[in-house]
Amino acid sequence: MKRIATGFVVLFLLTTVFAYADELVRAGLVKEISGKASAVNQGESRNLKIGSILYSGDRIFTGNKTRLKLEMKDGASLTLGNNTDFLIEEYQYNPSTGAGVSLYRFAQGFFKAVSGKLARLKTNHVKYRTNLAVIGIKGTEFWGGFWDGGKFEVALLKGEGVVISNRGGEVEITKVGWGTTLVADDIAPTTPKPWGKDKISRALATVADSP
Repeated sequence: MKRIATGFVVLFLLTTVFAYADELVRAGLVKEISGKASAVNQGESRNLKIGSILYSGDRIFTGNKTRLKLEMKDGASLTLGNNTDFLIEEYQYNPSTGAGVSLYRFAQGFFKAVSGKLARLKTNHVKYRTNLAVIGIKGTEFWGGFWDGGKFEVALLKGEGVVISNRGGEVEITKVGWGTTLVADDIAPTTPKPWGKDKISRALATVADSP
């Protein structure tokens, strides 16, 4: 009798897990991980490992001394650094038509992003949001991060450019190695300027393969 009861419990749990996964929209997967990271979606938390499926609505948290590389369905990639709070706010991609949308939100931490097929659409459906600004991209590789004190910075690493806007104004970075700083959502991003080798190296160290 106990075996039958146990079997029913296992079957119920498996059915619940599969039903939960079926309700979610797949966004990508974990390509590489060093350290610890987890994802929360609809109140359910799960630890991430290489090959873990990512879903629209996943809120991802990385631990101390952690690097997490994500590969999205449209070919975009994101590398998250230590203590990063990152939300896949909305993600849809139809490989047959090339249509879709990807909206991401960062609350803290550091990241490097390489755009995929969705960024090549005439109407830009790829946005990165923070509490200080919205970032639109154009076939780009860029870095973003929150330093101590809450200021947020963005730098163009490769590609055509990034547009950073908030209630205070808007700037566009079109030169590789240039960046901007944000301190409040109602104060415009600073005029882009060259960062120099040392500052770029410091930024890239936050998302380097070895924490």
